This record gives sequence, C-alpha cells and structure tokens, in this order.
Amino acid sequence: MIPCNHSTILYKLSQVIFWFAIVIIIFGFIAHFSVFSNSQKLPAKNTEEIRVATYNVHYIVADRTEGNWSLNDWERRKEPLAAAVNTLQADIIGFL
Repeated sequence: MIPCNHSTILYKLSQVIFWFAIVIIIFGFIAHFSVFSNSQKLPAKNTEEIRVATYNVHYIVADRTEGNWSLNDWERRKEPLAAAVNTLQADIIGFL
C-alpha cells in the first residue's frame, strides 16, 4: 500500500481550489467588462416591441449632506442616471 500523507493532499487540494477561484474571478471580470463596455450599441427600437429596463438608483439619506447616499452625492449621480435613461429609450423603467 502507498503511504498517504493527508497534509500534503490537503495542501495540494487547497492550491487547486485557490487557482480555480482565481480563474473564475478573472473570467468574471472579462465577462463583466465585455458585457458592459461602451462599445456595444443598443439594437434599433422596434415599434412592435416594448423595451423594459431597470436601474438601481439606490437611495438618499436626507439628513446627510456629505458622502455616499447624501444629497450632494445625488447631485453627482443624477446626470449619469439621466444619460442612461435617455440612451435606453425604454418604454417602461423600474427604478430600484
């Protein structure tokens, strides 16, 4: 029978899992940036179809004047939101 060193097997297994996770993360980044790149254009709007979109606008903390989700942060976020809505040309938009 071949001697079995459990710590060596566990170490090798953890290395395989680690590198597998790294590969998955890299592929995730590649997929994300290829799907959400600015180089892709929306297809022409068909009058026989309804275009539906969602946009995550988050929320505003009314008593916060600085930082994330503050009133000032909304001032920064509202122009990109308007540009995205205009670009989508959606018939129905759900704001989350």
